[in-house]
Amino acid sequence: MEYKSTEQERTRAKAYYHAHKEERKAYNHAYYAKNKQRYQANNKAWRQKHKERIDAYGKAYRQSHIEEIRAMKRSYAQAHRPQHLAWRKAFRIRIKEQAFQAYGGAICACCKETHSEFLSIDHIAGGGNKHRQQVKGLNFYHWLRLQGYPSGFRVLCMNCNFASGHFGSCPHGNLDKTRQPFRQTNLWRPSQNGLSTPNISAHPSRNGSGEGRQPNLISLGDNTGNGP
Repeated sequence: MEYKSTEQERTRAKAYYHAHKEERKAYNHAYYAKNKQRYQANNKAWRQKHKERIDAYGKAYRQSHIEEIRAMKRSYAQAHRPQHLAWRKAFRIRIKEQAFQAYGGAICACCKETHSEFLSIDHIAGGGNKHRQQVKGLNFYHWLRLQGYPSGFRVLCMNCNFASGHFGSCPHGNLDKTRQPFRQTNLWRPSQNGLSTPNISAHPSRNGSGEGRQPNLISLGDNTGNGP
């Protein structure tokens, strides 16, 4: 029998592959379809067994090809702009709803508002603006999911969140006192009808003292008919 070199074997195998390419492709598709569950189970088991190795390889690859990956993403987003924008919008809505469910459901912890369009995630101890600057470039709700939804957050509507952050407490009076107020003065005072109104005289002045400052109000008259 005549000896065949490695190069000859490679040439013969390559020629056979090209000559029977479609036939082999059809056979492989049929075999995979017939044994799909077994293939998926083996693949899942292998990935679980070598998870650390796969994660390390993926991280190293992304770091060494960061510019190529970014360029590819930008190119794809530009080529499929309508689909990309629709996907991003759906993604933001989905991770926002997931965050609400992780912190007790889509309901304000103060006023019990349930319209998700009005709801947000509040930093219980304050510092939300500074924290969002630290995670700049990453959606805040996505950050919560990546961190496993840590403690220190709650669901509030925009009104309660704003009042709690800027005035130290919400006029509804249903929140705890764990937040440090943005301004250290109590800017809410009870009125005769039982509702809380802004305490303008207690608002700090621009120099921070707040003493001796008269509120700049325009009188619109009173019940006696006296004008301003």
